[in-house]
Amino acid sequence: MIDIPQITFPSYKLASYLLTPLIPFYLKKRIKKDKEDKTRLSERYGHASQERPTGKLIWLHAASVGELISTLSLLDKINTENPDITLLVTSGTVTSAEIAKNKLPKNVIHQFAPLDSPVFVNRFLNYWKPDLVLWLESEFWPNHLREIKSRQIPAILLNARMSEKSFKRWSEHPKSIQTLLSCFTTLSAQSSKDRDKLVKLAKDREVLLPGNMKLAAQPLSYDQIEYKSLKKIIGKRKIIVAASTHPTEEQRLLDCYKSYASTIEQKPLLIIVPRHPQRGAEVFDIITNSKLKAACRSKNEDIEVSTDIYLADTLGELGLFYALSDIVIMGGSFSGKIGGHNPIEPALLDTAIIVGPDMSNFASITKAMLEDKAIKQVKNDEDLTKTISKLLVKSNRASSLKENAKKWAGSRSKSILKRVKNMVLTHLSDHKEAV
Repeated sequence: MIDIPQITFPSYKLASYLLTPLIPFYLKKRIKKDKEDKTRLSERYGHASQERPTGKLIWLHAASVGELISTLSLLDKINTENPDITLLVTSGTVTSAEIAKNKLPKNVIHQFAPLDSPVFVNRFLNYWKPDLVLWLESEFWPNHLREIKSRQIPAILLNARMSEKSFKRWSEHPKSIQTLLSCFTTLSAQSSKDRDKLVKLAKDREVLLPGNMKLAAQPLSYDQIEYKSLKKIIGKRKIIVAASTHPTEEQRLLDCYKSYASTIEQKPLLIIVPRHPQRGAEVFDIITNSKLKAACRSKNEDIEVSTDIYLADTLGELGLFYALSDIVIMGGSFSGKIGGHNPIEPALLDTAIIVGPDMSNFASITKAMLEDKAIKQVKNDEDLTKTISKLLVKSNRASSLKENAKKWAGSRSKSILKRVKNMVLTHLSDHKEAV
């Protein structure tokens, strides 16, 4: 969230105007770091790169990959059942744009979100003229939200998440957060704890709890031909996937691998999928410096019998590796800074899931899965090594985890999707009557 006291909102808007001429230099730096798509840079200035169809339009903003993936089922359902409604999706990262290209229905429009300059925001809204705005989770941009409100466009804060850190910070600026939350016609949260925090910050406004959108996500798709090919190459070896890893985590996971692989007759294959594929060269160096034999997917290197680690430094293939896996280790849960990544995605693809001590981003989901014995949480690296060793040796334990995880995730999906879709279309219907 953007953290600014109430009295600085006018100053923030003025500063946004004054800094607008400097934005090309800012974007140029991001291009050098591969954080922007230079072929679509005009979208960051609010210029449309596609034509707006006639009729009603719902604009959904999902900041990055996780938020976007969590909405795919909802977008697909609305798109299928309401073909007369145009769906516009915006996001802010190159990775999310690639996911949008590969995963969104063909007639759903994707654009990069305009930067939070009043000039760009007005240009964007003047062109697209949304009838309803769906704002995912918790990335608040003042110029966007206040302009949406000034135009009386209904807006839903969808699947809101509020960490303890953000709650404490915003509690120090109550007028500021109340102003931002007042831009939304309806507030909804992804868990009861998030709802309780939002109720306090929103000055006792009602906060709906239709269910966590991440629980309604579709299973990640994957290439069946590639799956069969890799399965044949890997053979009977057990497959462990370290998914969405971050700096410092890879070395720890490699050290653990050395420990448990040495205790098993046929060593397992560890597939490391970095959260950011552009870190591939860095991670490859970490693997080779650990005296382990690696094959790199982005270089089309073959997996051999002697291969210890398969570095999957490609984009959009996580579903493939989840489907191949016997065990998944969720990245982002061992660094102490990230808060973990979505355990529901592997749960839907029939694998045993292990998470580290920090799953603060998915605290309520992790708690519920632990209660149903659908996930295993470890305290430290030593605990991780012991847990993997047990799951590899005692296949019935791994089978129970897989079965419980898939059952847990599948039982919640349909009801959540129906409630969220009805909430969205009700707001669009109400807006129709008002115009």
